[in-house]
Amino acid sequence: MAFFSIGHPERERVEVTLIGSLADVKTEGYDWINARVQIDVGGFTGDVQIYMCLSDMIRFKQELEPVYANLNGVAEFKTIENQLYIRVESDKLGHIAATGFLTSDFALDNKLTFDIHYDQTLLWHTTKRCLSCHRGRPNKSSDRSAASLFLKLFGAAKVECA
Repeated sequence: MAFFSIGHPERERVEVTLIGSLADVKTEGYDWINARVQIDVGGFTGDVQIYMCLSDMIRFKQELEPVYANLNGVAEFKTIENQLYIRVESDKLGHIAATGFLTSDFALDNKLTFDIHYDQTLLWHTTKRCLSCHRGRPNKSSDRSAASLFLKLFGAAKVECA
């Protein structure tokens, strides 16, 4: 299940799914985690595995919450290697514009750009979506698992699947 998604439930969307465990900052130097990014916009699709930093996800979540709550503002997500960039912007009427790009390889610079427009009611899923559910509860594997990472980011003791 997606860690977070931007856009519509079935189409015109960017979906990020965490894979594996969080890297140890002390040994790796960064708080890396592997992620699968899938994009479906217009007649184009992309499916790429990238590395993301936990600190980037926390910052994006912190920027995104006031955009949803106030129906105004901008939140940006950018990976350290510039493979994924997402800019979510809201006007005061609740119209959301999500723009950005996904590169298949940071060295080759093949890019799929997107421009998705939707209603702010769908932004709730981005800020609250569950990562993994089993009878309404997240998976309880190791402390460094994607499920426990989700709980640390979103502070949920119990989550519901949409």
